[in-house]
Amino acid sequence: MNQDKNNPFLDALKDLLISSGYSETDARSIALETMEKQAQVSPGVSYGGLHPESLGQLWLQARRSGKRQLLLEISAEGQDEDEDSGHLRVTVKGAQTWAEFEREQREAAERAAN
Repeated sequence: MNQDKNNPFLDALKDLLISSGYSETDARSIALETMEKQAQVSPGVSYGGLHPESLGQLWLQARRSGKRQLLLEISAEGQDEDEDSGHLRVTVKGAQTWAEFEREQREAAERAAN
């Protein structure tokens, strides 16, 4: 992954993990993995502070990493109506790649043929 050079987000995450007690090696590894999962829009990843119009960008990002389908939980960030700023929290609950879809289609066809 080429995100590790001069990436302030990676550095900030690594520094946060180090200050939480992780070794520099572990912190770097965890930070890289986290950034990769976010870039690929992987299940379990959450995105906060999004504007509703950013959902399309999230989908484009997922498609670039080979996703065919996403299952998202989308909610307002505020805890009540007075705190609602219009920003969203999006959590990826599930994702399917084209390769997974094609494999499932092949397997279903094989089961139907037997």
